[in-house]
Amino acid sequence: MSEFTFSYQGTLLNLNNRDGTGVDVVTVSATSGTQDPAAAEGTNMLFDGLTTTKWFRAEALVTGNELVIDFGTAPPTFDSYNFANANDNATYIRTPISWTLAGSDDGTDWIPLDVRSNEATVRTNYAYQVGYDIPDAIPPVIDYFNSYSTDTAGYSAIMLNGSSTYLAWVTGNTSVVNLIGPSGTPISVPLNAETGYAVTPPSNATSVYTLQAIAPSGGEETATATVRTVVGGSSTYQYVRYTPMKRRGGTVPGEVQLSEFQFFNGSSQLTVSAVSNIGGSNGDPASTSTETAASLIDNNTATKWYDGNSAPVIFDFGTPQTFDGYRFATGNDAASRDPIQWTLEGSNDQSTWTMIENVDFDYPVPLERNRSSYDIPLPGSSISPRIVEFTGSASEIFVGESVTLTYSVGGATSVSLNGEVLPAFSGEVVVTPTVSTTYTLTVATATSTEALTASFDVVVYDDPGLDGIDYDDFASAGADIRVAGSAEVTDGVLRLTPDEGSQSGAAYFYKKLNGTAGFEMTFGLHLNIDTPVALPPADGIAVVIHNADGGVSNVGTGETGIASNSLNIMFKSFDFTAINSSVVQVLSGTTALSQATSIYQTPGTEIIGIPEVLDSAGNVVAGGYPYTLATLSTERAYQVRIVYVPGDLDVYFDGIAVIQNVDVNLEDIGATDENGFSYFGFTARTGLYTENNDIVDWKVQMGDFTEDHDFGMMKTIYKTAPGSDVPTDYDLVWYGHSGYSYDVEYTSDLVNWSPLITIDGLDGQLGYSVQSLPDTPMEFYRVVESESTPEQ
Repeated sequence: MSEFTFSYQGTLLNLNNRDGTGVDVVTVSATSGTQDPAAAEGTNMLFDGLTTTKWFRAEALVTGNELVIDFGTAPPTFDSYNFANANDNATYIRTPISWTLAGSDDGTDWIPLDVRSNEATVRTNYAYQVGYDIPDAIPPVIDYFNSYSTDTAGYSAIMLNGSSTYLAWVTGNTSVVNLIGPSGTPISVPLNAETGYAVTPPSNATSVYTLQAIAPSGGEETATATVRTVVGGSSTYQYVRYTPMKRRGGTVPGEVQLSEFQFFNGSSQLTVSAVSNIGGSNGDPASTSTETAASLIDNNTATKWYDGNSAPVIFDFGTPQTFDGYRFATGNDAASRDPIQWTLEGSNDQSTWTMIENVDFDYPVPLERNRSSYDIPLPGSSISPRIVEFTGSASEIFVGESVTLTYSVGGATSVSLNGEVLPAFSGEVVVTPTVSTTYTLTVATATSTEALTASFDVVVYDDPGLDGIDYDDFASAGADIRVAGSAEVTDGVLRLTPDEGSQSGAAYFYKKLNGTAGFEMTFGLHLNIDTPVALPPADGIAVVIHNADGGVSNVGTGETGIASNSLNIMFKSFDFTAINSSVVQVLSGTTALSQATSIYQTPGTEIIGIPEVLDSAGNVVAGGYPYTLATLSTERAYQVRIVYVPGDLDVYFDGIAVIQNVDVNLEDIGATDENGFSYFGFTARTGLYTENNDIVDWKVQMGDFTEDHDFGMMKTIYKTAPGSDVPTDYDLVWYGHSGYSYDVEYTSDLVNWSPLITIDGLDGQLGYSVQSLPDTPMEFYRVVESESTPEQ
C-alpha cells in the first residue's frame, strides 16, 4: 500500500500533517513486526501523503507481523478508513482483499472494528479504494469454504457414487455455523473446519452445499461449494483434448494456466509422449517460451503452461491407452487464470472426437498456488451433457423461406428437436416454418434427471411483395429492409452505425436477387458527424453482395465486408493521411481484387472533409481532416454508382470512375447460390474513432449498364488547399480507349503547345492532375488522342 487514511464525518484526518497546512495535525506511527519503519519501503511511507512511495512487506501478516498503527496519547475519533494502491499492484496483485481492523487501548486486548473478506478492490496503480465505513455491528466473515486441500493431501470435488469428501472452512466473528446440504436441512457444524468435515453427497448428482455463518449480533453470511458424484468409468484413446470453458477471472477466451496435467488408470500414471496447444499464445511448435504446453507433462509444478487464448491442449499417448481419472495443478500466480470449467474429448485419429468429461459447474479449484486438484474420476455414463452448438442460418425469414439449424452435442444418450428424436448427435436440420416458431433442442443422458435444452427463435414475416431495390429514401421501409447489429432505419435514413464507439451494423434487402447477368447499383453515401472533434472519423462501410452463412443476419466485419462468399466494395474513411483516409477497394471475401485507391487523390473528385476549428490563438482544436470521406451531417451525401457485368466491375464516385475494369464473376467467387441469387446490402463499423455510417437512398437495376463513350473531355475542375480559394491543382478527366495513348499538353498563347505527360489508354475514364500551376496570367490545357503503335 502507498497510503493509509482515516476520516471523520467525511473529513480526512491530517495524519502527520499530510496536507502541509499544520492545522489539526494527528501524530501517527506504524510498525510491522521487526521491519524498520524508516526503511525505503517501510511503514512510515503510509502516512507521508504521497502515493508514489509505498509500504511493502514480502512476508505474510501473520501474528507478530500485523500492521499496527499507533496514535500515541491522543487517539482521534474516526468513522471510516481507506488505503491506496502502490506502484505495481496491477502487475503483482499485492492489494489486500481480506482483513480485520481492530482497536486497542493497550496493544494487547483488541476489539474488532471492521472485518472484510474478498473485497472487490481497485486494481489500478496509485489509486485509492472506495473507502470503508466502520459498521455499527460487525458482520460474520467466511474467509474460506472449499474442498479440503493441502500440499500433501486433499479431495477432489468430483467423486465416485457413495464416496465421502471433506469440505473445509474458516469463519470469523461468528457464533453459529450451519451447513446446508442437498436435503435443505441445516446442520450445526464447528465454527472452523480447517482440516475438513466429511459429507456424503447423493449419487449421480451435482450438489451444492451452503455454509451459513451467523454473527453474535445476528448478521448472516453464506458461501457455497459444489461437488459432483459420478458412476465412473474408463476410456481408451490415443489423444485427449482438454478445452477450458470458463476461467476464475471470467469467460473464455482469456488467460489460462496450469502447472501439471496427469492421467491415471487406477493408481498408475500414464506417460504422455507429446502435447500441443495449437492456437494458443505459446502454441507455435517453434516457440521459445518456457511456458508452453510441454510444462504440463514434466512432473514439475515449478514450471507451467500459459495461454492467453484459452486454446485446447491435445495430449498424445503415442498409442491408444486406457485411463479412468486425471488431475491437474494450479500455476504459480494469478488465480484469475485458473480454468474452473472444462471438457475432455477422446480420439484415435484427431478427426472424430468423443466427449468423455464435461465439468459444467464452477469447480472449486484451489486458490493456493501450485496446488493439486487431486484425483478426479472420469464420469462414465454420469457425464453431464453439453450443447456444443445450436445455431440457425437466419433468425428472421419470410413465408416460404427455409432455415438450416446446425447442432452438436456431447455426453448425450439422445437428442431431439421439438420432441422429434434426431438420428445423430451432430448435424443439420432444414425447417420451413410458416409462422414464428421456437425450436428447442433437448439433450438427455442415462443418469441425468433433468434434460438440457437450448432454443433458437425464427421470426416469420409475410412477404412484402417487392421485386427490387428502389428507395428514394427509407421513410417507408419496413420488413423489406433487414437490419442487424447496430443498424436501424431512422428519420428516413438507413443508419448502419451511430456515431458511437465499437459499433457494428448491417442492412440488406429482404430477399435474394439475381445479379449474375449484370446490375447497376446507386446509393447516397453519407458518413458524417454532427460537429468537428479532435479525432478523425471512422471507420466506413462496405457494399456486400453475398451468399454467406447468416444471410440477412450476417453483420460482417465492417468496412471490409464479409469474409467469404461475398463481393465486398470497401469505402474507408479513417486515417491521418490523404492517401489512406478515403479509400475504395474491391474484395472477394478477404482477397483484394483491385488496388486500394485514394478517392481524394483521384483526378476529378471533390472531397468535402471535416473543417478545422481554431481557438482564439489560431490553433487547431478540432477537425482539420480534409481528406476523409466523412463530412459534417449538414453536408450533402456523395453519390456512388456501381456497374457490374460478369468479368467487369466499375465504381463511380459522384460520376468519377475511382475503380474500373475489375475482373470478377459473382458465381465464381461463391457470392451466389446455385440458382444465381445473392443478398444485396451494406456492412459498417466504428471503433475507437466514430461516425454515423448512413445510406440516404438506394437503387438497383438488373441488366447490362456498361457504357462506351467517344473520346472527349468529361470534367475539368481546379482545386484549392483546405481553407483557401487559391488554385493549387487543375484536374482533367476524359473518356479514353485501350489501344490509344493520350498526351496532356499546355500553352499560354494557344499557338505553341508543350507536352506535360503521356498516358496509356483504357476503356473508361482517364484523368490527370496538374499540380504545379504556372505564375502566368493564364494557361490552357488539352488532351490529344493518338493510336498506339503496336509492339514489334
